[in-house]
Amino acid sequence: MDIFTLIHSMSTGDKRHFSIISNSKSDKTKKYIALYKAILKQNSFDEQALKKTFGFKYYTQLKHELSKHVLDSLRNNYLKTNDASTLLNISNAHTLLNHSLWIDALKQIDKVFINKDKNVSSSFIPLSDLAYIKSRCSSEKDIKETIDDWDALSDQLIDKIKTESRYDKLYLKITLINQQIESVRTINDKKRIIEFIENPLLKEASFKNHKAAELNYNYVKGLAYYLLGEFEKAYEFMNKAKYILEKEMSLRIKKEDLYIRISANLCLCSIQNNKLEIAIIHQKKIHDYTCIFKSNNGYKQYLSDLIYLMILNIKQDYKKAVLHLSKKINKTNKSVFQNRLTQEKQYEIFQTIYTLIGLKLFKDAKRIILEYIIDNKKSSKKDAYGYARILYLIILLEINDDILLFSELKSVKRYFKEQNKMNVFERTFINFSLEILKHPSKPQKRVLYDNLYNRLEELKNNPLERNAFIYYDFASWAKNKRI
Repeated sequence: MDIFTLIHSMSTGDKRHFSIISNSKSDKTKKYIALYKAILKQNSFDEQALKKTFGFKYYTQLKHELSKHVLDSLRNNYLKTNDASTLLNISNAHTLLNHSLWIDALKQIDKVFINKDKNVSSSFIPLSDLAYIKSRCSSEKDIKETIDDWDALSDQLIDKIKTESRYDKLYLKITLINQQIESVRTINDKKRIIEFIENPLLKEASFKNHKAAELNYNYVKGLAYYLLGEFEKAYEFMNKAKYILEKEMSLRIKKEDLYIRISANLCLCSIQNNKLEIAIIHQKKIHDYTCIFKSNNGYKQYLSDLIYLMILNIKQDYKKAVLHLSKKINKTNKSVFQNRLTQEKQYEIFQTIYTLIGLKLFKDAKRIILEYIIDNKKSSKKDAYGYARILYLIILLEINDDILLFSELKSVKRYFKEQNKMNVFERTFINFSLEILKHPSKPQKRVLYDNLYNRLEELKNNPLERNAFIYYDFASWAKNKRI
């Protein structure tokens, strides 16, 4: 377990609570308390120094003991749950994810599924506990009433678990789709998303009064419509999901990072809907949001800064954008967030390149885009990788490197054909680049850029081709080049 990050992510209240718990016991002089204080004093984790201080032989056991006591304290402070083994693992998982330790949280939640068949411990449904405790401390009348209500109570709990689990499965499905598809660009992609949306659970709301299921219902539909390129509908469902998390504090405590992500998605939908002023309002709300958990502050700040960079690029305020990059984005990047998604990192890379191209810093843009292309050859994000290849063509056009451009065009054509991704947008851009290689005169070149701009503007109205402009406004680039 990353004990250093866990301890340093504790709020002042968390530390006070841990100190009170520790000092109220006879073990306040125990070595795990000394280890806690030593880690707290470190600015960066130096485990070798700790091992020397506390002894190489006993350090691992001591660290395990400290982890247990810190988790006990945080769990009691946040969730007030009992000591049943299954609920203990669940509450540990929630405590860890609220400190952005997602990998450690996954290890805890995996313990719930204790055998190869992934059968959940019976304590997950507290009916057995209810029966056992009532049998020892309830009156005859109370037991009779419980028996009368038993079937209804059982059905209610089972229905809740069934309903929520069905929508949880849809949440996982759309997550998988989004890992494979950045946006709908082919008929097959479109069919896949439409089939998902036409799931009976999504065609007709079946969540009853179960708020967790309702949250997933709205979020997965919002994300599906975003991938489809129907941004008005995406905004509508994302907004409903955000409203649920604002009204249901217990859900927001469990899923605060999702609340922050949904807020950012509302910005993206507004940008795609050409409603920049609304996007600015949503970005300010993210910036001003006070996180429940200290560990989510970095993630919130990262998304707020990333959306602001997008807004500056759309305004073509590149000087302010590059200043924002150096002062904000690069600073928050020094911390590694377990909960930062691949899509968010890609937006950051493409927006950085957007800024650099706008400032004509093509050498820097070339270095970043080449790093991305080399590092993501085997990525499942074929759409984003394809956009990167087109951006690289733009940079080569800007620096007039005809030899490399000619070679790259052959490689790009081969890539799109192999991946079955040679759509109208890609074909248009490649054909344009081939024409530029013929060394037309300045007036002829202006006509080529003018034709490219007009064609790209047409493609923005095509349901399959408009999604090519999610990461970068290729049409605006062509428009600026024709002047």
